[in-house]
Formats: sequence, C-alpha cells, structure tokens
Amino acid sequence: MAVSVGSSSIATNGLVLYLDPSVSTNYVLTEVEVLVVAGGGSGGTGSNGGGGGGAGGLIYRTSYPVTTGVGITVVIGNGGSSTVGRGVGSNGQNSVFGNITATGGGAGGGSGGSSAGLAGGSGGGGMYSNNGGSGANGQGNTGGTGNYVLNGPHDAGGGGGGASQRGEDANEDYAGRGGNGLCFSLTGTPRYYAGGGGGASNNISGGGLRRAGAGGLGGGGRGGVNGVTLIGQSGEANTGGGGGGGVGASGGASGAGGSGVVIVRYPGPQKATGGNTITQINGYTVHVFTGSGAFTPTAAPANGGGINGLQDLANNNNFTISSVNSPTFAQTTNNSVLLNGTNQYFTFGNALGNDFNEITVSAWVRPTTFPGGNYTSESLVSCDDGSSGAPNSCFALTIQHHNSPAEIPASFTGNLIAFGVRTKLDPYNFRPISIAQNSIWDQYLGGMAFSKDPAEYALNTWMHLVGTYNGSVTLIYINGVLKGSSNSQPDGVNRSVSGSLNNTLLGRTIGSYAGGGLYFTGNIGPVAIHSKALTASEVQQNFNAQRGRFGI
Repeated sequence: MAVSVGSSSIATNGLVLYLDPSVSTNYVLTEVEVLVVAGGGSGGTGSNGGGGGGAGGLIYRTSYPVTTGVGITVVIGNGGSSTVGRGVGSNGQNSVFGNITATGGGAGGGSGGSSAGLAGGSGGGGMYSNNGGSGANGQGNTGGTGNYVLNGPHDAGGGGGGASQRGEDANEDYAGRGGNGLCFSLTGTPRYYAGGGGGASNNISGGGLRRAGAGGLGGGGRGGVNGVTLIGQSGEANTGGGGGGGVGASGGASGAGGSGVVIVRYPGPQKATGGNTITQINGYTVHVFTGSGAFTPTAAPANGGGINGLQDLANNNNFTISSVNSPTFAQTTNNSVLLNGTNQYFTFGNALGNDFNEITVSAWVRPTTFPGGNYTSESLVSCDDGSSGAPNSCFALTIQHHNSPAEIPASFTGNLIAFGVRTKLDPYNFRPISIAQNSIWDQYLGGMAFSKDPAEYALNTWMHLVGTYNGSVTLIYINGVLKGSSNSQPDGVNRSVSGSLNNTLLGRTIGSYAGGGLYFTGNIGPVAIHSKALTASEVQQNFNAQRGRFGI
C-alpha cells in the first residue's frame, strides 16, 4: 500500500512524497471503536410454518481501552445450523472481543420441540400461537408470535427479532417479518447488521412468497412457504442475520443463521495487527474479523511517544527524512507533529527525481500563533536552491503577515496564505506585490497565489492548504476550495514566467525555510508533494479523504 490513507482514498497520480507523522513508530494507541456481532439463530421447521431465527446479539462501543503490545482475544460465533424436517432451530454462537460478549441469536420455534422461539441475542420467532423468544438486554429484541387457527388457511411462524426491532407477529394473511438490524459505516460503506429471519407460512390457500416473512435488514433470511419453497433462506454470512423458518416434515428445512463479525476502527494509519482484512478509509484504519484471532496494538515507541522519524509513504525512496531539535508527536491533536516556532523543523533532502514542469504542495496545519510584524512569514513546506543568484527554482507554502498598506494594497494587509515557485531564492519576497518589489515578481514561475479569507483560517483550527503550479498559473486552495490565483494579483498585472523546477534542489524543509528561520508554530499533519498540478476535483478528493480525521 503506497499511501497510509489507502490508494483509493486520495489522488496518487504524480505523488512523489507523502509524509504522515502518525506512522507506526510514533503513536501510542489507547482506545478503539468496536462493533461485535454474534452468530444468528436458525429458523424452526414445522407443518404450520416455523418461526424465523433471531439475529445475533449486537454490541457497539465508541471507546474501548487497549494497551500497546497486549493482544485482545477475538472469537467469531457461527450461525445456528439448519433444521431438516420438523424441529426447533439452533441458537447461534457468541462472538467475543476482550471483555465484550455478544450473545448468539435465539432459534425459531418448530414442531417436535419447543414451538416457542428461544431466547438469544435477539429472540427467535414462535410457531403456532406461541410467543417469540426474548432478546438479551442491550443487544437485541424479542421474536414475533406465531399464528394458528384450527383449520385456518394461513398458519405461519413469527419473525425473529433484530437489533433495532422485535420480530413481527404472524397473522391470518402473512408470516412474521424479521426485525431490522442496525446500520453502521465503520468500513466506509453503510451496512446493516443483525437482522432477524422471517417466519414460514403453511399457506394452504395459496398466495406464493407474499405469504412468507421477509428477512430483516441486516442479513436476515426469508422464510419458506408451502407450495413454493419449503426451505427457509439462510442468514447472510458475517452479519449475524437470523435464518428463515421452514415448512413441512418431508423436504422442509430452515435457513441457517449467518455468522458473526467483529469490526475495530481507530483514526490514522495502521497501529495494530489482527483481522482478516485491514483497510484505510476516510482517515481511519479498519480491522475486520470474519474468523477468530487476536487484535494486538503495536508496542509503544522506546522514546515514549516522541518523533522516532518520518518515512516517505509514497515509497519512491527519493528522500531522507530527519528531524531537527526534537519536534514532539501530538497524539491528542490528531496524531500530528507539534513545532515550537523557535528551532524545530524537518528536512527532506536529496533529489525529487526528475525536473518538474508542474508541482502540487499540500499540508494539513493547525497554527497556534500567527506571525507578527511587517513582511513576516511562517514557512510550512519549502525548498532552497542554495544560492540567491543560482538559476534553480524553489517553492514555498507559507503563512504570512503584512501591515504596511503604504507599500502593498490595503486588502492584502493582515494574515495571508501564500504559495509560489521562484527562479531565485529570497524567502522574504514570497509576498504580495509592492511598488519596490515589482522587478522581483518577474522571477516567479506562474506568479504568486494568495488567499486572505479570515473565515477560512484561525488559530487552533485545522486547515488543508494546497498550492499548485501547472507551468503557467499558480493556484492556492483552502479546505478543498480555490481561494487565490496568480491571474488575480493585487496590482492587476500578470507576471507569469514559464519554466520547470530543477531536480537538484536542496534544503527542503517542513516547518521552517531551509532551516534558517521563518519557523512555524503549531501542529502539522500529513504533507504531500505531487509532480503535477492536481485538478480542483483531485484537491477536493484529498480534502474529503482526510477531513474526518481533523474534525472538519
């Protein structure tokens, strides 16, 4: 996997550098979000229509404490097995995550045993006129009651209970529908879990599948119906859905319960092992257990949570990453780097690889102070060609402050976000047009882009800042929205200079300008460089992929 948030989550076309402070050497994982679903119960089978199986118990915790290096036992419960011929169904098995135990779903009632539904995570539906089984407190609901009238036309079983609804009672016309489960989007896609199985219908006078009980949302199976199918539908695997009830003594069978599942989620890149699948989506890592195993947070770093170093998650091996003056890892502030604004920064030296005709530089930042004074800057991501007279180009993404309206337009005083690409080095001239500096602006590739929108950025607030250069025009985006263009300079003059960035650039830094000042004060999250100008839709895609991590 090339990028920690997942290759399908952010635009990777042209990606040459992707740094995230929350790599596996820096974090201490203390809590996770977890969903535990037990196996569903199977339906019952009988001449008068068996009851639907109850869904497996469902338990959801927003915060479950974990300890680095200590494994947590995970058990995935199987669904109850199908009942062939007349008989009560089978309860599902429990699912376990540490000290959380979700109870297996209750079986549906059938002939030759208990005609009432059995208790479980959610209770199974009853047969004849018997009640459904009860659900476990906080995990599920009661199964529905069956229907039986002597010589009646539509004897039927009740629906199994689901995580959000009790099973539906059968009546003169229909078997009971399974109760619905609950919907979660932990894996990035909304999905229901723990739906009850539908009851079966004897349906002597006809009516086809309209007389069978449908399964509840969340993997519940449909019940059988005499004259159409005597076999109930099984619950869906890894949902905890209850199986549908079956009909008859010969050829009839109930649906088996669906197996359970355990889903564990936490912010940032992977920080633990375990699970049948591990994916990154929307700024989270998700471990899905469809089989038993263990969830183990990776051991804590030896330095107690400080920065152990960054790695290039684009895996292009073009950079050597190092920190200067011990920046700290801020786990409580969205797994970011905290820089003191005095002497702390990162370097990412060595060659970018090829000359770039285009470039995109982006960073998630949370300033805790803004620069003061006139023509002052705090550099976020920049490079230095090593000599102000050299022909090589350099770039800078900065937060600036200006308070001299006599030299620049009054609308550009105060705090600004700026991005530019230059053919000569002068970090202090990455600033709006002034009469005295017009000649310097002729050295900018594509001109400069600025944004002055106080509503978009404030102290102690996360921002996603992106600067692009497409070979002629420079743009700047804040939180996925275009905010500045070099085609709209303060003095109305377009001074675009075409050219490419030279691949011998030195002194690339995060949090300062070439390590020689302009230190940033605050938190920095993921930083990326692309060898192309991302489109507006790609910038928006990258913002949306990670905004959840930063509370936007």
